[in-house]
This record gives sequence, structure tokens and C-alpha cells, in this order.
Amino acid sequence: MTSRNIPNLEEVNSDNFDDNLSPAQKQESVGRQLSEVSSIEYDFRRAHLTEFSDDIELPLGIYVHGSSPEIRGVAASDLSKASAPLGIRQSSFRETDSHGTPFSCSLGSSPEKKISHSSAVNYRVTVFNLRSKAGMIVKGKVHTLDVQHHLIKQRIASSYNVQEQSLILKPLGEDERGFTEDILVSILDDLCQDYIALYICYEDNDNNKRLYTCIYISCGATTQDLINAYAEAWPHHIAPKSFWPFHKRRKLISSALLSEQKVEAGSLILLQITEPKIIKCLYRASFTSEHLYIINCLTTDSVDEIKDKIRKTIIDSSKDKQLVKLISSSYMWLTLGIHIYQDAECIQSPILNDTASSEWSHPGTYYDVVAHFQPQDAIPINVRYTDVEGRSSLDKIVINKSIASVDFRQQVSSLLHCAPNALKITVNKKRLPERRSLQSCGELRADCTIEAVSRHPIIVNVKFGEETHQISIYKLDTVLMLKQKLATRIGRKNIQIKLSSGGKELDDYQLIEQAHIKDDSEVLAEVYENRIILNMRKRGSKTHYFVLDDIKNVRVRDLKLCYKNVVNLNPRVDIDFYSSTLPKLYDDNDCLCDIENMSSEQINILYAFEKCADSRATSSKRIYRCRESGNVEIKRGVVVHNKIYYAPDNDNENDNENPEEDCPDDMGSPQPRICHNGIRHAYQHEIDTMLNRTSEDVSMEISCPSPSNSQALVQYTSQEYGDATKPCVTRSDSRPPWLVTDEDLDRLVKQLPGNEWQPFMRELVPHEIITKYSNSNTISEQMFNCLKVWKNREGITAKKSTLQKALIKHDLRLTSETVFGELDSGDMSVSRL
Repeated sequence: MTSRNIPNLEEVNSDNFDDNLSPAQKQESVGRQLSEVSSIEYDFRRAHLTEFSDDIELPLGIYVHGSSPEIRGVAASDLSKASAPLGIRQSSFRETDSHGTPFSCSLGSSPEKKISHSSAVNYRVTVFNLRSKAGMIVKGKVHTLDVQHHLIKQRIASSYNVQEQSLILKPLGEDERGFTEDILVSILDDLCQDYIALYICYEDNDNNKRLYTCIYISCGATTQDLINAYAEAWPHHIAPKSFWPFHKRRKLISSALLSEQKVEAGSLILLQITEPKIIKCLYRASFTSEHLYIINCLTTDSVDEIKDKIRKTIIDSSKDKQLVKLISSSYMWLTLGIHIYQDAECIQSPILNDTASSEWSHPGTYYDVVAHFQPQDAIPINVRYTDVEGRSSLDKIVINKSIASVDFRQQVSSLLHCAPNALKITVNKKRLPERRSLQSCGELRADCTIEAVSRHPIIVNVKFGEETHQISIYKLDTVLMLKQKLATRIGRKNIQIKLSSGGKELDDYQLIEQAHIKDDSEVLAEVYENRIILNMRKRGSKTHYFVLDDIKNVRVRDLKLCYKNVVNLNPRVDIDFYSSTLPKLYDDNDCLCDIENMSSEQINILYAFEKCADSRATSSKRIYRCRESGNVEIKRGVVVHNKIYYAPDNDNENDNENPEEDCPDDMGSPQPRICHNGIRHAYQHEIDTMLNRTSEDVSMEISCPSPSNSQALVQYTSQEYGDATKPCVTRSDSRPPWLVTDEDLDRLVKQLPGNEWQPFMRELVPHEIITKYSNSNTISEQMFNCLKVWKNREGITAKKSTLQKALIKHDLRLTSETVFGELDSGDMSVSRL
């Protein structure tokens, strides 16, 4: 190797300058000589740093320049003397040696380039000078730079007398020493256009240190060329037996070009030492059965190689033939938390996992990875995610072919940490069908690539009176979400708000883009103070729910016409309406509600009965015991003095016929039918809210006269008060009304936002419970299992108010009111949290 002359330190002293040189020439000479002295220093080996010196011939022309801290301290002292009379300003540029010992080194800058340090922070900068070092491995020189971030390049370029375009910066992030940020900087050689600079990181486990070097390697080099370069450069007595390079947590292919593996100039490569390692793999056969396997592997094994070892270990140790068949023939993938490992990824390296440990790892868990096996109806797919700033990443997941697009969107958003409706998902440039099964998408095949692009929300101008509210919302959100956000701002209930666009009322379950609402569109909002929900039921049929915009303007005749339309009653059959709270029979011309005498909460339950000619009190009747769910039990009996007497059980009728055959239920449609002006079908969320304001599990008695039959009668033990021709309300069980039921949990799961449920859930159950059910088929199943654990643990103290408080605490008040109704006045203090 050609030796390089290093200027004598005495030459740096200003006393040795030619008196004929101008001050500017002297300053330039000082900078040039300093650049020679401060070339590079930061060894990439574990120990014995003195093994590398100018006296040793290294393969590939490795250039190493080192000097002791004492000598460099003298050089810095001499330089400070020389720079003082020349007016060179001290820049607070400190330097550390290879042992981490700081010493002073002043790098000058011209007086006219003063930099404000009002917002300056500490940066530890490692500089690799690659000029005239093509094909060489270079150590770095470490500086501590106190400067503003946007001036780092300018300061280094000025100090080393190079152009800013010749520098490549690589931020590493905050380190354990308390520095704001570690930065690697390489100075390129303008004459070496066919070479790229790669930063190489090596983990010194003995000293718990990370060491960095830089290699100036040919653009056409392969992974094996990189391995050979470092294998030859490592001193034999400290060289590891085997190592392998990794880039972005992926194992590089030996025979492939570095450029083909997305290794670019300035990329950070990890040299992982091959050592034996034990991995604890968890496999959950079901929710109640799990197995922990100990896998012997190597630190340089990729996930694909570890999968084969896990599969072999499970097959060898299992006696279940069905499990062996499933594992041997199914696709397998590994996860840790929400992170799904890709086949070329490395699990073991601490360097690779540092940047993601807060997101993926679970401190205190007893396993390293979780193994999953592909069901028969599942396929692996690739998801390429592009964020709003244009950065992209590629991940592989496994999904069921029959999964709904809503659940698939939720699964992808959980993986990518973004709102579900912010994603625009396409397959082969074709839009993924919304609200349908993915089986309907013919483009979806195994190992296909799905593009998921994150989009900004749009701004909708909602005009309410003289005010205009700007609300941000995604195009795939529903109109209901827009209504909920507006209700929170103006302090109204959802049911009181009516949104319209283009003179047409918007359906709550319609998507924003389906409603043709675009960015900066205008939506009109109206508030109906007297809007209420009525539920009505023909005998033996399901309950139907209607929304009335203004009960002052709706007469009984209008409601009858609408109700007949829905349940397909014969037009010749008349209907009588009864209130559940007042024994009043409404005439056709009556207004439904007198606001001065009756509130909307009192009128919100009506029952419909067909008129019959025979109304004798002693005649035998068919009595319909109907619940709010629509289930009907028919019994024979009579009513005497407001008491119901039932016939023996063997004489009772069975409801073998479908009571809904002549009155189909249209509530399955997400878009309700408009029946009459000011009257429409209620949405499911409006029905849930209304039911939670009234008593739960309500049963009622409906009697209807029929031809008399002489049958033995048995007195019913429980008295039902009131006239049997009118509905009598009783509670079906003795459970306290504040106790949480499974039905409550099911309704809550349907309303919980998919991207905000975990903080709320951590108020109820430990994080380990959430992690335990992370293998559920859907997010909804995982949420329900966690809530069921909480309910079983609390027992009789599982109160609805506890869930309401937790929801309100995490800004989910609308969800709380939709599922459980308003919080009791005794707990209203929680609403201010």
C-alpha cells in the first residue's frame, strides 16, 4: 500500500508560516493541514484497535489513520494558537477518541458566516473521509457538534473543505449517552462515480458497543463481495467464524447484486455474527389450548429458515395426526404482537429491533414469536402501504377468503397504524369492493399484491343556522360519523340532527363518497327538537321502528298508512294504537302527541292491534306474549277482572307458522325506506339508543278475541294488571337493570371504533389479556373476548356505569350514549373528564 505523508504537527503552528503569506492564505493552509490530521478514526473491531495501523498491509487497500489523544490534543492546542491572531472563530466542535474520551478540537469558520446557536443541540457526528479510497474500508472520526440541524452539512463541508453535494448523511437516532442524535457522514470522491458508500454496523456484545465503518464499494458488487472484503480485513485472532450482512432487517442474498436488493448509497448494513440462539415459539391451537416450543437456531437465520425448524419441531413432538397434517400442509407465518415477520427478515438482532421495540415487543412475555398456520380458506397476500408523504413499505399477511372488506380494512389498518377509512385499497389498480366479501373480488389471489394508500381527510362545511362548522372526515366514513362529530360540537343528540345535501336527506349508513360529498362541499344541518322514535308491532310480528321528524304535525292517519305499507296489512283492516304509558285510544284525526302533556320519552312505545268485532270480555282469546326481539308465544286464555287465566299447556297453540310471512322485515337494508312525509324507518343505531333509554328485556301481553272454546282454565299465578286488551309490561327476569349482559357487550363491540378500542380496553383488563386474544379471527371477536373476561371477573359488580365512565374518559361519549344511554345523574361528574 502506498504510504501517505502526514504533515508534521510543527507545520501546523503559525510560527512556521511564511511571512510572505497573506492572512487568507494562512487560514486556508491551516484548514487544509487540519483536514489531513483529522482524517478518520472509529474502529469496527471488537478490541485490539492497535492491530490496525499504517504499518500493516491490509487487503483491498484499507486505509486507517490513527493518532493518540495526547498528540491530537497538542495539535488542537497549536491550532488554537495559530487561529487566534487570524480571527478564526471557535465553533464549539468537540471530538472524542476511539475510547470515548472527549478532547478539544477547534474547527474554524469565517467571521462572515456566523451561525445562531439559540436552537442548537448536540449531535454526535462520525465522519468517513472516502477521498482517494475507492474499494477501501474506512474508519470514522467522531465529533460532537453543537449546531442547528439544517446547518450540519454546511459546518462539516466547511471544516473539511469540500462541497455539500459530496456529503451523505445518515441519522441513527438518539443513543444511550443522551445525545440528541447520532449521524454518520461520508465524504465522497468526485472522481469515483462507479462506487457507492455503505455504512457497516457491527455489534460488539463483549463491550456492549456498536461500532461503525464505511466501505467505498463498486456499484456492481454482490453480497459475497461485501462478505469477502470484511472476512479478509478482520484480524485472524479476533475474526468471527461466520457472519452475514442484513439490510433493513432482511438477510441479503449471497449471489445477488447489492443494487438488486435495494441497497443504495448511504444504506446501513448490519454484520450479524453467527452464534447459537434459542427461540421460544408459542402456538395457540385454540383459545383454551396453547403450546410453547423451544427452537434451536442461529442468530443469522432468516424467518423462512426458522419457520422450517419450527415446523419440524412441532411435527416431531406432536402425537395429534390432524395437527401434524395441518402443519405440514399449511402456510405458516410468525408474529410478535401486531408485527408480522417476513420470510427474509432477521428476528435475533438487537440492532434491527431497537427502532421497533416499542411497537412490536411485549416486555415480560414468555415467548419470542407466535406461530400461525393457514386455514384451508385463507391465502397469503402482500400489502404495499404508501403513507401520505409517499413513503412505502411491503408486508405479508394471511387472510380468509370469505373475510368482509370492512374486517380486512381493519386488519390492514391495525398492521399499519392508521385509520381504517383513511386507506384506499386496490388490487391490480381495481378498487376493492366496499361492504362485500372479498370472494367477490376475482383479482384477489394467493401472493397477489394489494396497494394500500393512506389519504388525507376531506373538509366538509356543515351549515347550521348562521354558523358554518368545518369537519374533517374520510371519504369512506359514513354520514353517521359526520353527524356524530357535528352533534358533539353543537351539543345535540344524533337523532335530533338531519343532514341534507342537494335538497335530499342523507342516509346515516351511506358512505361520504357515495353521497357525492367532496372536499369543501357544503352540507345543510337541521335540528328537530320534537323528533322521536316510535316502535309498533302487529300481533305476532316483529317490532318496527319509525322516526317522526315532528310529532306535532303527524296525525294517526299518517302513521296508519305508513305502518300498513310496511307490514302489508289488508287496507280494509283498521288499526288501533295504544300508548304504553297512557290508556288512550287514538282517533285518526288526533295528533300523536300533545307536547304540553306528554314528553317524547313517554310516547316512544306504541302497540298496534287489529280491530275485531267480538270484544266480549269472557270470550276465549289468543294471547300473544311478545318480546322486543320479536319472539312470540301464543296461548289460549280469558281475562276476568283484569286477571289472565291460561288454558293448560297441552291445549295451547304452537306458533308453527311464520308470523312474518305476510309482513316482511325491511330492517336488514342499511338504507331505510321513506314511508311518508316526515316519517321514515329508524336506523339500527337509533333503535339501540332508544331501547337503552327504556327498560330492557321487556315482554308484553296482547290479547285478541277469537271464537269461544269450552276448555278447562287454570289461573295464572302471576297477576297482570290492567285491561288485557291493552299491553301489560312486565320484566322477564330479576336481574338488576345496571348489570351488564352479553347483549350489552355485543352492542358495545359493534359500536367501538376499530382504531381506538385498545386504550379503553386497558382500563378494564391487563395488556396480557389483550395480547392473549390477539389471535382472534376478527377484531370484534378479540374485543368481545376481552370484555367477557372483564365481566366474568367482576361478577355482580360488572356495572354499565363502569363501562360508561371508561368510554367517556377516552373521548367515546357518543359510543357510550348509543349503547347504554345517558349516564345517570349520580355519575355526571365523569362526563367532565
